[in-house]
Amino acid sequence: MKYYCDTNFVVRYLLGDNQEMLLKTKEVFEQVQTGKIFLILEQTIFTEIVFILSSFYKVPKNKISEILSELLAYKGIVCEDKESLLLALDLYNKQNLHIVDCLLIAKAEASNLDILSFDQKLINVNNKKDKL
Repeated sequence: MKYYCDTNFVVRYLLGDNQEMLLKTKEVFEQVQTGKIFLILEQTIFTEIVFILSSFYKVPKNKISEILSELLAYKGIVCEDKESLLLALDLYNKQNLHIVDCLLIAKAEASNLDILSFDQKLINVNNKKDKL
C-alpha cells in the first residue's frame, strides 16, 4: 500500500508526544521501515517538518538532521530526490541557513546549475559547496 502523509503524522511519530497518536504512527512506520507500506514524503512536507521541529519544538539542528536522515533511510519512504534531501540536511546541520536555502543548494548541485540570489550568505555557501 502507498500513502501520502502530512507533517503532523510524521511529527507525532518523531516526537512521540501524544501516546495515542504515537501508537498509530509507530504501527505504520514499523511497516514503512521494512518496505511493507510506502509513504510518499513531499518536499513541502519535509521542509515543514524541519521548520516545526526547529521553531516550535526547538529541536537542535544536529538532532533534526540525524532523525530525518534515519527516516529517509526507511525502505518505504518515497520522495522525489532523497539524495538532495540528505545533502540539504547535512548542509542545514553544518551551515547557518534555512532548510529551504539548503534544499536550493542541494538541488543546484545535483543539476550542476548556479543559483541566482541577493542573499550573500546563500551565495557564499553555494560557492564553497565543493569544499563542504
